[in-house]
Amino acid sequence: MHFWEFELNTFDVWLYIGIIVVVFLIANVLRRKVGFIRKSLIPTAVIGGLLILILKSFGLFDLFIDVDKMNEFMEAITYHALGLGVIALTLKDSKRTKNKELQKQVFNAGLITVNTYLIQAIIGTIIVVLLAVTFLKGLFPAAGFLLPLGYGQGSGQALTFGSIFETSYGFVGGASFGLTIATVGFLVACLIGVFHIFMMKKKGV
Repeated sequence: MHFWEFELNTFDVWLYIGIIVVVFLIANVLRRKVGFIRKSLIPTAVIGGLLILILKSFGLFDLFIDVDKMNEFMEAITYHALGLGVIALTLKDSKRTKNKELQKQVFNAGLITVNTYLIQAIIGTIIVVLLAVTFLKGLFPAAGFLLPLGYGQGSGQALTFGSIFETSYGFVGGASFGLTIATVGFLVACLIGVFHIFMMKKKGV
């Protein structure tokens, strides 16, 4: 599938957007009113995504919409939202100040980020290759490279490269695999990451 080549009628578009809006409103209410969810600092988008996942697992969407069309629409929105997000960041007005300490912190943060991506890519590739030669013969070996894209870059990059692997290299379900990796990355950040923040806060860091 090419994300710039999909057809939807106006009713379907408004229906899918309406579902997203309603679910996000419910997720926002839960985040603000339910104590343990509010304290967990889990974003509204993640809560909304989990709600949609639960509803879909019960087959409620199958009753009144074409799930395949909805999946195509969501993938296209995810793909194009990535570009809009980058544009929005470049348009942000920021004051540049020369600060050696700040420059050092930025350099260290960039170094840690790149090294983290590299480690994730190595670990992901090793795991996938081991699975490909043992239990899951025929598994696409380069699928492990989607790990740093999903964990570090988010759903947009994971979906894009997963789709490239699927359409150009025959990795069946590559787009879905990339989105799954990104979803797991969000959950790890929200659960383990938030827990780590609370622990550091208690230690006064």
